[in-house]
Order: sequence, then C-alpha cells, then structure tokens
Amino acid sequence: MKATITYDLPEELPELLVHLKGQTYLTVLWELDQWLRSKDKYGDKDWADEVRQQLREEMLEHRCSLEDGE
Repeated sequence: MKATITYDLPEELPELLVHLKGQTYLTVLWELDQWLRSKDKYGDKDWADEVRQQLREEMLEHRCSLEDGE
C-alpha cells in the first residue's frame, strides 16, 4: 500500500515540515515520558506523575499515543 501527499510550496512548507518530522516529534515525546516515569519511580512522584498523566490525556484527545511509532 502506498500513500502520496502533495503540498503546494512554498505556501504549505510549514505543514510539510511537520509531516516530515512527525517521527522526531513522537520520539521527543516518548523520551520525555520516560524521563517523567523515572522521576515518578525514583523520587519526585507527585509532579512527575501529574505531568505524565496530562501528556497522555492530551495525546488521547488528539487521537495519538506514544505507542504509535512502534
């Protein structure tokens, strides 16, 4: 299966860049989640868990998850 997405450049350059960097954004969020998990597990539990839950709620609202890249 193949998909082709077409952009009108230069007008849609910002949208193109977002799509090209999608995996990078997902990786950054995953690494942030892992850092927060470590803080929650080994010390600063209150704020780390709250931030981690908020991150996951926001992603759920936008119909994506940290597991999408796996």
